[in-house]
Amino acid sequence: MDSGDVKMRTVMGVGVGERATIGKLREVGEGDLANGSEIALCRKPIDAKRLLEISRADFSALVCVGEGKGEIAETAREVGLPTLFLSEDAAEECDCGENAILYPDRGMLFVSPTIAVMDEFTSISERLPESRELSGIKVCDICEYLSGKILGKAVEMSEQSGSEDALFEIYSRFAEECGEGYITVLIQKEVNRLEHLRALLRAAVYGRIAVASFASSVREYREFCEVFDMAREELSRERREFEDGIARGVASGDILSLLYASELARASDFFVVDAEHLTQAAVGEEKDEACGRYLRLLADEASANIDKLLVCGERELIKTAVEKSKTNFP
Repeated sequence: MDSGDVKMRTVMGVGVGERATIGKLREVGEGDLANGSEIALCRKPIDAKRLLEISRADFSALVCVGEGKGEIAETAREVGLPTLFLSEDAAEECDCGENAILYPDRGMLFVSPTIAVMDEFTSISERLPESRELSGIKVCDICEYLSGKILGKAVEMSEQSGSEDALFEIYSRFAEECGEGYITVLIQKEVNRLEHLRALLRAAVYGRIAVASFASSVREYREFCEVFDMAREELSRERREFEDGIARGVASGDILSLLYASELARASDFFVVDAEHLTQAAVGEEKDEACGRYLRLLADEASANIDKLLVCGERELIKTAVEKSKTNFP
C-alpha cells in the first residue's frame, strides 16, 4: 500500500490499555531499539516474552496480530504498553513508515500520512493547551469579545480530517478532555459538511460542543443550517444517540463577512472571528493591528448583537487584538 496516496483511515481490533499514543509505525526485528515515539508493528503472532522485549526497547505502543487474550494481554497490562491486537488481514492495512494514533481503550488505530508525530505525545489532552496541528486539525483558544474570558477551545477541521467514525472519535475525545470548557468546531466551506455534522452531533453527547461554519453571506449560512438539519434528521431515523441542542454559529475570516455582519449575527447563535485566517498576510505587530481594526469595525457593524461575538486564535494574539479594538480605534 502506498501511504502517500492514503488519507486517514481506521483499523479496528482488540485493545489493551487506556493511554492514547501517536507515533510512526515501524516493523520491529530482533534487538531493535526505538526512539520513544515509534509504534512497533508485528504482522505475525508473538508471545508474552516477545512483547516484554518490545516494551523494553522503548517503543511507545504495539500493534500486532493476535486475539488480545490470555498471557500476552495480561503482560501488556502489567508493563503498561498500549497494545492493539489485529487479525492478519487488518494488519496488512498498516504500512511501516505511516503515522498513526492508537486508542487502545476503543480498539482503534487511525492511520494517516498527515498526522504530525511528536516525540512526547501521550494523549490528546496534552495537545489542548496550545495551538497545534494534528492530521488536518488546528486547535486554538476561543474567547468572548466583551469580557475577554477564555471559553474553551476552537477546533478547525480541514478537508483531510477523515471519515465520520474517525471524526467522531476525535470530537468526542476533545469534548471529554475539555471538561467544562466549550469545544467550538469551525467547518470550512469545502469539507463534507454532512459527515462532519453527523460526527459532532454524536460526539456532543460527551461534552459541550458548538459548531460554526465559515460563511460570507446569510444565504451561505442558511445552506449550512439545511445540511445541519439533514444530519440531525438522518441520525434520528437511524436511532443513533446524538445531542440535539448544540449552538450553531458563523465563522468569519474575510472582509466579505464583515459587510453582512449585522445580518449574520442576527441569523446565528454566535459569530466567531478566526484571527489566524484574518491575519495570514501580516507579521509581528501587524497581526494585532489588523485583527484589532477588524474587530472594532465588526463590533460597530453588529453592535445590537455584540454579546454574540467571539474571537479564536493564539491566546496572546486574540488578547492583544481585543484590547486594541476597544481602546486604540474609537
